[in-house]
Amino acid sequence: MIRLIHKYNRSVAIVFLFIAFCFAMSGVGIDVLHDGNRAERPAVLVNDKSFTEAEVARTVNKLQSAYRRMYGDNFDQYAKMFGINLVQQSVDQMIDAALLNQEAAGMGFSADDEDVRRFILEKEFDGTPFDETRFRAMLKAVNLNYRDYAKDVKEGESREALLGVIRDSAYVSRRDIQDQLVRQETAYLVQAATVSAADLAASAPQPTEEQLKAFYDQNAARFEVPPSASYTFIELAPSSFEKDVQVSEDDIGIYYTENLKDFSDPEQVRIREIRVLYPKNADDKAKAETREKVKQAREEALAGKAFAELVAKYTTDAALKASGGDRGWVTRGSAANPAFDRAAFTTEAGGVSEIIETEESISILKVEEKKPSSAKPLPAVRAQIESAIRKSEAPSYAKVKAEELLKTARRDNKPLSEVAGLSGMQLKESSSMLAAGKDPSESLSGLTEKVLALPAGERLSVSLIEVGDSSALVQVKEFKDASLAPFSEVRARILEVLKAQEAQKLAETRAQELVTAAQAAPQAFAAEAKKLGAKVVSGVKVSRAQPTSPEIPDLSQPMLKAIFSTKTPQVIARPFPSQTGFVVLAVTGVETPDIAKGLKPEDLEKYTSQAREEAARNALESALAYLKSSSKIDVAPAILARQ
Repeated sequence: MIRLIHKYNRSVAIVFLFIAFCFAMSGVGIDVLHDGNRAERPAVLVNDKSFTEAEVARTVNKLQSAYRRMYGDNFDQYAKMFGINLVQQSVDQMIDAALLNQEAAGMGFSADDEDVRRFILEKEFDGTPFDETRFRAMLKAVNLNYRDYAKDVKEGESREALLGVIRDSAYVSRRDIQDQLVRQETAYLVQAATVSAADLAASAPQPTEEQLKAFYDQNAARFEVPPSASYTFIELAPSSFEKDVQVSEDDIGIYYTENLKDFSDPEQVRIREIRVLYPKNADDKAKAETREKVKQAREEALAGKAFAELVAKYTTDAALKASGGDRGWVTRGSAANPAFDRAAFTTEAGGVSEIIETEESISILKVEEKKPSSAKPLPAVRAQIESAIRKSEAPSYAKVKAEELLKTARRDNKPLSEVAGLSGMQLKESSSMLAAGKDPSESLSGLTEKVLALPAGERLSVSLIEVGDSSALVQVKEFKDASLAPFSEVRARILEVLKAQEAQKLAETRAQELVTAAQAAPQAFAAEAKKLGAKVVSGVKVSRAQPTSPEIPDLSQPMLKAIFSTKTPQVIARPFPSQTGFVVLAVTGVETPDIAKGLKPEDLEKYTSQAREEAARNALESALAYLKSSSKIDVAPAILARQ
């Protein structure tokens, strides 16, 4: 992102003016819905960017999957209780992303192919060597081709560049920092009573046969047996065609020139290190003393004293002391510490670095020698390049061969088994009837889904299907359309679901009874909870800085929001659903930190960062509010009506 900002530094000043204007205009409202019955109206329109109903549906499904992983089978109940509107949230996300993309493009923030390459290496591979096979598998898993993937990355990087400038524009005062500290460190003492739905399952009323059948009729989609098929296939994997790829010397030379960075030895530095460890359980005073000791070592090193002698005098790391502080040759990233890299590679040869601080120690470096990055000679990497070219070209060879076999099969009306025999290719067969998501092998992930999508008139003939970089010739043996599972087969499952729902209702009723009783007599919270069969936990302390507790593992965001919104001890006015039932909460005390004693340096750094993040969020909200007020945004009413 930093490179992008420098690349388009003229736009940065514009962004700062833009943010200031946004703060002034952020009160302007927006009417997202517009009248009109246009032909072929898009589901969502953001200026000149349109989204189809299918794109909205995919976003909704992705969001719903995330919620279901969070809440499990009780999601529908929680969604109703918390007013979760999946469609509205999804549409809002799409509109926000589109507006920021457009604004980034308009201000000159743009990413190129080199940014995509960097993103792949740094984010997808996290600094590990690039693996083309693994990368193609990643694209296949999310059903993306490289062109669409690169487009998404470029938009994301450009958007992140704009957001970075917005974040950098956020100003915070010392009062903001103090307020952030108080907000984060204020501790809340909590009592929690959990009413378990499982404990009430035996007391739940038995559903009638009519209720079971009604549930079956109303939730038919949950009991649908998906379409399935069995088929024979010939897999034409690119790896089988690598030997057929013709590679010329010109091809190798061009590839070498265009990918020179991949064939270069990285920049290296040879260093020695003085490293002083903090004492165990060190307090602020001990850390300050350690820092002063390293400052003294650095002053002596700058004065010309032999660094090896200083290592022996100051270093408390046993391994470094034994080696005279010698770290040998290092490359960027080898220490997994950005501050270490910055010190090692910005210090001149023969120089002494600035002080490097970590949570465990303080260090300084002596840079003894440097080696710049250098390209490996072409003969040394020729075989590697030839292999890379063969791998990149092999998919097209596989596809050409597949098209030849398909042409033969259709011209002569031959079954796939005969085509395999004549061509010497291996005929494979799905082991059983397969539904979407069930594939004959990992290398053909997604094949069954595409087989099921074949038009009915093409299923019995040989078809060519591409799955990622592989090609497959397929012929369906048997096909079954989607069907509804008989009531008798799913009756036990329905009974279990309805019993669980009834038990959950009983748990909610008891939890509400506890809220009423405890609000009338807060001091009797624990006694009333035990009367109702709830499990009680007392004396739990939580804060925004430490929001989790092993004593209350079910603490959810709505629960924490209710706790943190209280100013005085009280029983919270409603029960909260959890993974096991319902939870009733009582705040028994609120402990506010005393900022009159001043801020510690580490707190100042920590809460300055947090206060800046808060200011950045406010800046972003203001920017989006302004962009919405000045943009043409249209959402088809029928879309938001779905929930």
